[in-house]
Amino acid sequence: MSNDIWVALIEVAPLLLAIGAGVLLVLLFRKVLEEKLLKANKVVIGSFALESAGEALETARPDAPVPDLVAEALVQRTKKLSGSLVSLRILWVDDRPLGNQHERRYFRAAGITVVNAVDTESAMRELRRDDYDIVVTDFARESGPDDGILFANQARREGFDQPFVAYIGRVDPTKPDPRGFYKVTDRPDDLVSAVLELAEARDRRLRRTAGRRGPS
Repeated sequence: MSNDIWVALIEVAPLLLAIGAGVLLVLLFRKVLEEKLLKANKVVIGSFALESAGEALETARPDAPVPDLVAEALVQRTKKLSGSLVSLRILWVDDRPLGNQHERRYFRAAGITVVNAVDTESAMRELRRDDYDIVVTDFARESGPDDGILFANQARREGFDQPFVAYIGRVDPTKPDPRGFYKVTDRPDDLVSAVLELAEARDRRLRRTAGRRGPS
């Protein structure tokens, strides 16, 4: 082999070694890299879905439009809580669920689990069957104008102490809020704010509990 070839091989040897090392590292850490990329893609997709849901929230109720700056502020606040929202579970009781599909879409885009029930019977069955952090309910249904209030009262009698948020067609400012409700509103932004407040309160309780237990 001529001297020129040896010189050329020596010159490209560092490059070949670097390429080989890179390939070896990719092979060794392929699974980790794939998981990181998948997680990054999920974050990007999740962020886009939440922002899209936030835009839809602006016109969720034509009679109570949400200003775009308010919707954007809710999206940013939701993103800051994203780590804890993925474990949050909402039971939503409404006999006309199509009327609040944009609101439910927002919560689901935030990572919250939302389970629907259309009447008191199915809602009580869900409460007895599974754990929920928050209950959102209507008031008036075809079966009665105060069914949501009666449902909340029944749940309390049976020992369920989850915070109840009422999301109704129209708030009457002349009537006091029924007892036992954390919030009564007819506005999408107020509903989201109430849920985020309750999520923050839950996080504080969990931290206090963990602090009292101390290190294991």
